Formats: sequence, structure tokens, C-alpha cells
Amino acid sequence: MIPGGASHTTLEKIGYLENIANNPAQPETFRAEAAAGLERIEAGDPVHPIYQAIRDADITARERREAEMHARAEAAVAQAKSIKKGKRTPPRPLPLVTDDGQPVRYPLRAFIQTWGELTNWWTHYDANTIARELTDEQFENFLATTDGTVRFADALRAAREGAAERPRLRAL
Repeated sequence: MIPGGASHTTLEKIGYLENIANNPAQPETFRAEAAAGLERIEAGDPVHPIYQAIRDADITARERREAEMHARAEAAVAQAKSIKKGKRTPPRPLPLVTDDGQPVRYPLRAFIQTWGELTNWWTHYDANTIARELTDEQFENFLATTDGTVRFADALRAAREGAAERPRLRAL
């Protein structure tokens, strides 16, 4: 028996903390906080204040995620309605860098959409007209983009060839 309260309730609180600490879907900092709380409990700290702090943080984070999802859903509905009316609102631009200055990694869907829109793009332009009308800066930007695209294509090709050479694991 655990003194000072109902043992089943205390065990449920500890189980909740263990689930948070071991759940890879949770943010790493939150998992570490729950694991640290479990260590403090093992060292003799009371269960309820640690449980309550982690639970409150979990609820706050969940509410924030739900609010973001609702806002995104509302924006998507508004965009869909504007498309139906013939008024297309431009999508919000994706961020370019993370808070720590690293380039944002976009999802595969963005890659597919970007390259789907670029299919045969060069057939829609006349090189002579573009050459006359681009500024030097615009031309240099185009060349830098195409050079980066070729480097990425080479890296992607090598990664796919490397993946094809690796043996695949079979499900048991």
C-alpha cells in the first residue's frame, strides 16, 4: 500500500507519467520532463504535484495543437470556399528557416506539388525573350537555383541508387 492515499489512484498517476516518458509521439523535452519526474518520485518526492504539473502541461499543449488544427481547418475551408467562388486566396508561404536558423524541411507532399507544377515549364517560355527581359540579378538567381537543383538531383539519384543496393528487411 502507498501511504497517504488510494494506491490505485497513485499507480494510475505513475502509469500516466510512464506513458508520457515512453511515448515517442511526445516532444522530447516533454518526455524528458516526465522521466525526470519519475526519477524524483523514485527518490521519494510526492507523486501528485509532479503528476499534476506534467498533466497540466500536456493539456495545455494538446489544447494549443487542437486550436492550431482548428485554425488550419478553418483556413482550408475558407480557401476552398473562395476557390468555389472564383476568388482564390494565395496559400500562406512556408517558413524558410527554423527558430535555430536551420532550413525548414518540407514534407514530401510539398516536393511533389512543386515539381508537379514545374513539369515541362520550359516549353512555356522563349529563351530569347527571357534573356532580353531579365535583370542581371534575376538571371543570376535563376542560375543559382538551377545549379542547386542539379546538385540536389545528383544527391537524390545517389540516395535512390544506394537504397536499391541495400538489402530490404522482410516483415516477420
